[in-house]
Amino acid sequence: MTVEVSEVQNPNKSDLLRVLIARRWPGAIAKKEVDQWDPDIAASVSLTDALNNQEINPEIFKKLYLQELDKNQALIAWLGKIAAGSGLHLLINRDDESSQLCAQVITHELKK
Repeated sequence: MTVEVSEVQNPNKSDLLRVLIARRWPGAIAKKEVDQWDPDIAASVSLTDALNNQEINPEIFKKLYLQELDKNQALIAWLGKIAAGSGLHLLINRDDESSQLCAQVITHELKK
């Protein structure tokens, strides 16, 4: 299983399928830089807002995001098939802490 993570603003050179982990499209990023994007892979807007407003800390965010992922097993299964097959390159937005934390949770879940 191959999973790489890098910033969408400065991605690693890779032949793996590039999947953006973001609820909102990051500005100034061309669509050609990303192979797949499904906003539902990222945390919900309310969870992201709670993190951004410092209503929850990163550890609580990760626990709550994992609960969101549990409700969307099809997305994790899809990412797992890609990672086990040709490999997966998760792209995160360096300006969005929630994107970074989501990638950590996804990577951990896929490698279980």
